[in-house]
Amino acid sequence: MELFAIALLVLTSVLLIISLSFIIIKTRHKEKMALLEKGLDPKEYMFDRFLPNTLRTGMFLLGVGLGFLFAFSFDEFIVTTNENPAIYPGSILIFGGISQILFYRIYSKKKL
Repeated sequence: MELFAIALLVLTSVLLIISLSFIIIKTRHKEKMALLEKGLDPKEYMFDRFLPNTLRTGMFLLGVGLGFLFAFSFDEFIVTTNENPAIYPGSILIFGGISQILFYRIYSKKKL
């Protein structure tokens, strides 16, 4: 029974990834076709559109990673007991928020 559950989970995950990829590709194709009908160059538009999202995602993941690193270091070297389990989510959210604020400052300076 356990093997069946694992196989079902893997199959469902693969189908979900394939279906989401198909939807994303189909939507991008529709957007490109609409831009071509308007006479615009899709390469320039798509690059400018996805660059902020890529920067935001990268900075957020960097902030989460730094939050994990800070929480682990704080938990291992400073706090020797397991009395405060809120160190991990707290530091992850703080560093993730700091990365979003830095993204806003960087992107707002770029737009000006």
